[in-house]
Amino acid sequence: MTTLRTPDDVKVAIIGGSGKLGRSLARKLLEAGHSIVIGSRSRETAAAAAHSLAEALHLGDSSTPQIASDANEGACQSADIVILAIPEASYADLLPPLREACRDKIVLSTAVPFPLSASPTSAGEKAQELLPEAHVVAGLHTVSHAVLESASPLDEDAILTADDPRDAESLESLLQSIPGLRVVYGGPLQYARITESLTHLLIRMNRTYHAATGIRITGIPSSTS
Repeated sequence: MTTLRTPDDVKVAIIGGSGKLGRSLARKLLEAGHSIVIGSRSRETAAAAAHSLAEALHLGDSSTPQIASDANEGACQSADIVILAIPEASYADLLPPLREACRDKIVLSTAVPFPLSASPTSAGEKAQELLPEAHVVAGLHTVSHAVLESASPLDEDAILTADDPRDAESLESLLQSIPGLRVVYGGPLQYARITESLTHLLIRMNRTYHAATGIRITGIPSSTS
C-alpha cells in the first residue's frame, strides 16, 4: 500500500488527467500527499481516471479528499492551481471556456507544439492569451511521463518560465515534492519558446540512445530555484 504524506492546503486540478502525462503527474502528486481533481471533457472520463488512480494507490473511492473528478470547468473552479496536461493543438478549443474558472489562478502550461515549428509564439504564451486573467507559467516540458511513471526518484530539473517570478515560485513546493525534481526559474514567459523546443531535442536523443533523457542545470545551488 502506498503511504501518502501530509497534503498541502492547496488543491490541484489536472486538465487532461486521463492522458499519459496527466495521469503520471497526478500519481506523483498524490503520492506526495496533495489533493488532486482530475478534469476532462466529460465527467465520466474524469471519474474513470480518478477511480483508476484511487485503486492503484489504495485510496478507496475516488470521492475521497485526496482525489476527485469533474468536467474541466468544474475542476478549475474547485482548484487553487491548474495544470494543463493537454496538447497545444487543443488550447484554442478547450481554454476559452475555462477563462473565468482560471481567473487569478496559477496555470501551468506543459504543452509542446508539434511538429517542431519556427512559430514565434510558444504554447505557454498562447495559454496566456487565451486565459488573460490567469497567471500562466510554462514548464515540465523536459520531464517525460515515462520518468514520472518510474518508482525511482527523478534526477532532473524542471525549468519554469513566467513573466512574474513569484508565479513560478508558487509552484516550487508543489513540484519539488516529487522526489528528485528541482525547480529552476528560466525567465519571462517568452523563453518558453526555448524550453518547449528542448522536448524535440530530447525525443531525438531518446531514440538515439534508447533512454529516457532529462535536463539538469549545473552551477546552481540545490537550495536555489
